[in-house]
Amino acid sequence: MFKLIEKLEQALDTNILLIASASRPDIAVDLNELAARYVRGLCQEGEKYTILLFGGGGELGFADSIKRSLGEYEVLIGDRISGSFVLLALCSSKMKMSKHAAIGAFDSGLFWTPPSMIDALVYDDIPALGGLNTEHDPTMPGRVAQVKSFRRRANVWLENNAPEFDRDALTCFKLGLDTGLSSEQIADLGLSSALFHGNTLREIMKHLDLELGNTALPLSRYSESDLADEVEFEFASEVPGAFISTSKAGFVYLLDTGNPHPDSGRYVGGWTPIPEQR
Repeated sequence: MFKLIEKLEQALDTNILLIASASRPDIAVDLNELAARYVRGLCQEGEKYTILLFGGGGELGFADSIKRSLGEYEVLIGDRISGSFVLLALCSSKMKMSKHAAIGAFDSGLFWTPPSMIDALVYDDIPALGGLNTEHDPTMPGRVAQVKSFRRRANVWLENNAPEFDRDALTCFKLGLDTGLSSEQIADLGLSSALFHGNTLREIMKHLDLELGNTALPLSRYSESDLADEVEFEFASEVPGAFISTSKAGFVYLLDTGNPHPDSGRYVGGWTPIPEQR
């Protein structure tokens, strides 16, 4: 990983900061303020960075913290991004995009919105659920309210931090959760980007797809046993769900396959330094 980032730095003559998260449902990671603190620890004061973005989701506070910490920065995009990754891209001084890159919805929010009771923060976003039956899921109004709250606050944040453009075209209402706009298409919205070609970027994209399991099937949690009506559970292991790295040091978010979250089923994990040989 470090050697590939260093190779890209030499090609672009700039410092590279990699921010990547898995998007496969069982290992998707929402980057938050804690992740932003690790970024601040990696970046040198006064240095300029190009952020290589790979993934989506994430909390609004993550993008806000990175923006305040780095100030002016450029971004490099090799694939489709969404959520807080788009927020970071739209506030950059320059966007470079490969032909495979796309800008998805900036208001897509978290990969997974946790169930919670309605609190004061999202009270004004409580939806009129109409005929939707919430008898078996009393947390539904709170979850929908959180999603609406994120979309409203993301719009306000962009208004305060990004240049003027047609924001409506980059919303979930227009793009959904699985489509995006190319470099040529965002130009029609009042945004500019440069087309980037490079073998090193493709190498890094392939490496991240492999490491983050984006091209693999979801992990099996058990297999059928030779005994009737019984199963054998797989041994727990650690799998990467996100990377934050420069060419010199970095952190990986390792998920414990033996510790699924009781509500979402997604694996719980934590940050640890990236080994030099990775």
